[in-house]
Amino acid sequence: MFKLLDNRTGQEGSPLTTLDIYQEDHYLVFVFDAYESSLNSYSKQDNDLLYKGDVVEVFLDLGDDFYYEFEVAPNGAKFSAKIK
Repeated sequence: MFKLLDNRTGQEGSPLTTLDIYQEDHYLVFVFDAYESSLNSYSKQDNDLLYKGDVVEVFLDLGDDFYYEFEVAPNGAKFSAKIK
């Protein structure tokens, strides 16, 4: 389990967020814990503009002409895309 740090300062992020990454069969599993009760969700609809609220995000780039982006909002709404 890793504590996520602010990518600009290197300090512990706010809200405190931890991440665990592991492989299960043929899947990569990302487990986030964000310790903040005031997080807000922009929308309840999957694949909406969730980034306008609080989300956790995973970007996977395999060196091709595209990358995969995954977001999950505090209310469980999800966003997934293959972006060129």
